[in-house]
Amino acid sequence: MPKTLTILTLALSLGACSNPVSIQADRSAVCEALRPDMPIKFHGLSVDQETKANIQRANARYTAACG
Repeated sequence: MPKTLTILTLALSLGACSNPVSIQADRSAVCEALRPDMPIKFHGLSVDQETKANIQRANARYTAACG
């Protein structure tokens, strides 16, 4: 009987883990906190290509998350 109980407990535990609950976080507070500094602006030729790409990627993520 203990083997059966152990297997049943394990099966129930795995079943519970395979269906995680999706919780959508409220982003409004985070977006509001970032708003004064976003989107990031860069000027002229003083910014190298890697930095420019990183800035554009950060701006795109901010826009996607905060619209």
